Amino acid sequence: MFFDTKKKNENVVEYVLYMWQIEDLLRSCDLNMDLVEDRIISSYSPDAKLDLIRKWYLNIIKEMKEKKLFKSGHIEEVQEAISELAMLHNMLINLYQDERYLKLYEKCKDSIDELKKKSNNTLRTDIDACLNGLYGILILRLQNKTISEDTMEAIKQFSLMMAYLAKKYKEMKEGNLDFPTSINN
Repeated sequence: MFFDTKKKNENVVEYVLYMWQIEDLLRSCDLNMDLVEDRIISSYSPDAKLDLIRKWYLNIIKEMKEKKLFKSGHIEEVQEAISELAMLHNMLINLYQDERYLKLYEKCKDSIDELKKKSNNTLRTDIDACLNGLYGILILRLQNKTISEDTMEAIKQFSLMMAYLAKKYKEMKEGNLDFPTSINN
């Protein structure tokens, strides 16, 4: 929709988490547009661009049905953003050797590895783990569940790293991410 494009351009990590919420919301409506109309669209103000909103939800539902994303998985645009984040993550570590990012990553590495292990290695990349951790906390908060101090500390570190990665992603998309002048391999 009109605001998801803006969100993607401003902060791709927030965009991914937002779209995961939308996908889950649509799944809770059984990917049924009548239910989406009743439960979601009817809550919009009358002066909202309802035709545009309906079309946006319908397009997402259509793709989710085509790709059989009834229980899990993400639409192509979201998957692409996640893949680009993972690529940039690896570039910042291995090619750019971005000192600030390396420090942020070092603080997260053990928690990332632990989360990947807990997922039975279904989380393929460090970025998958961070995004899943951030989204998981969002869900736990919505459910008013207790979150341990250790988990909150890990999420704080994930948030810092992902915020920096989102900033670098925006620079990359705007053509402002400069290659390093030297590489220390």
